[in-house]
Amino acid sequence: MLLQYRNTYKSLDDLNQAEMKLGGLWANPLTNTSSTVSYINNLKIRKIKSTTCNLFR
Repeated sequence: MLLQYRNTYKSLDDLNQAEMKLGGLWANPLTNTSSTVSYINNLKIRKIKSTTCNLFR
């Protein structure tokens, strides 16, 4: 089983960046990405029959 983890909240630096509304979507004009993008920052593989987790990076 693959477990994916991501941050629950954005950092204050991410929230403080300028945004533009373009076609109904909020976008960051400096990076040309959506402001609602979230990234996976940790992956773990767990064997189904086992209770231990192995870290995968």
